Amino acid sequence: MRRLPGAMVATALLFAGLFAPGAVAGAPGAGGSAAVAQRIPGGPVPLTSVPCPSIWVAGIGGSVLATVAPDTSIPASLLSAYGAVRYRGVPAIGLVPFAVPAARAGAFMATLRAVPGVQSVALDRIAHADGTKTRTPIRTPRDPLLGEQWALTRIHATQAWAVETGHSNAITVAVLDTGVDSTHPDLAGRVGSGFDFYDGGSDTSDLGYHGTAVASVIAADSDNKVGIAGMSWGAQIMPVRVLGPDGTGTECTIAAGIVSAAPQSAVENLSLGAVGPCSVVMQRAVDFAVDDSNVALIAAAGNSATKSNPPMEPADCAGAIGVGATDQRDRVASFSEHGPQVTVSAPGVHVLAAYRTKQGGHTYAYFDGTSLAAPMVSGLAALVFAKYPSWTAAQVVNRIKATAIDLGKKGRDDYYGVGRIDAGRALTAR
Repeated sequence: MRRLPGAMVATALLFAGLFAPGAVAGAPGAGGSAAVAQRIPGGPVPLTSVPCPSIWVAGIGGSVLATVAPDTSIPASLLSAYGAVRYRGVPAIGLVPFAVPAARAGAFMATLRAVPGVQSVALDRIAHADGTKTRTPIRTPRDPLLGEQWALTRIHATQAWAVETGHSNAITVAVLDTGVDSTHPDLAGRVGSGFDFYDGGSDTSDLGYHGTAVASVIAADSDNKVGIAGMSWGAQIMPVRVLGPDGTGTECTIAAGIVSAAPQSAVENLSLGAVGPCSVVMQRAVDFAVDDSNVALIAAAGNSATKSNPPMEPADCAGAIGVGATDQRDRVASFSEHGPQVTVSAPGVHVLAAYRTKQGGHTYAYFDGTSLAAPMVSGLAALVFAKYPSWTAAQVVNRIKATAIDLGKKGRDDYYGVGRIDAGRALTAR
């Protein structure tokens, strides 16, 4: 996990500007209600502003997240007394964010908790792409690179493809990440419209590389004599930008992304996490996706096993499928976090994926991380959904778990979960 760079700490002059009344375009008025009954509009739409305070505000410690009951009124006098600005938030889960000077955040939170209808109040958390490490990029040869994808062989993907390639039914997988480069040769035509919750607007292109790599593991164009093969040959990627180009975002942007993508996707992939147990805000977002929208929500378990192995959200939220990483010998990767949040495991060491260079070029590279293990599971979920379109997300997840290869201690354990996924068994089981 990456920590917030020291350069992100704003100067006093910048800090003052962040909270000027006119600084938040499209922010709701100080008064009024926070309606939680309505859902996000029924499709990807351009945003005129983000629903959350920026990562700079969160890094300073001035982003406050509240969850409220329907029709809760936040007094304008409370906001003005602390110099706070209210953001749009995520009405579907009752999330109302505020930007407030960090020095006054504690007092503001204490006062806010006393407002009737306010159910929880906490500081926003910084979240990160799950520590994927780039190895030496390689040049694309004329021949397909399937022979370099050891992970697909280990999970018997070719056996799964003999039954289902993903073309039987159109399955949308939302990738909540740094964006996706839709112009990469192995992703062209596979990426649809999406959301940008990091800096607003409708641009969901990848200014980094992480989201592009993750998307390619799920749905790289396959059997096309170019590059690599994806898990599902027919899945469509919905890019949801919740992280910046350096791989950092906030709990608020992630929750907004989860809720917004849920009505339009069957699977959500979150190769990211924030340190700490599942918060009220994140649990509400996961519940909205899993319980209310029938989504299989797949999350990386984290890469800090050797650095105190902290709990990570959303992997440790109830209903999320936390994914650990294994290597070429079916051993748990040294970096892969362990604990009750690990539901299943998948290959996550030396995984070949699409890569976008700093200059915007297109190639491929090897990666390590639970960031790559999670999309293996998301791609498999897309395959199962394609074969069984009438199944619920719970049925899809249960099939993946029931057909996993039990490794480590017999039965479920905190390192492998119920076992390492096996695509061949998942698609051929009766």
